[in-house]
Amino acid sequence: MKNQQSKKYEGRKYMVVPHDPEWLVLIAKEAEDLIEIFGSDAIKIEHI
Repeated sequence: MKNQQSKKYEGRKYMVVPHDPEWLVLIAKEAEDLIEIFGSDAIKIEHI
């Protein structure tokens, strides 16, 4: 029997793609945007 959490992701499509060196620039910009939004409330920003 599946739990609630696994049902939440049921039917989603995923794609594995080649590494994009631009990713580091994109995630840095995203982190800057999040820091601007959350300020000191953001203890840590991680990509998961």
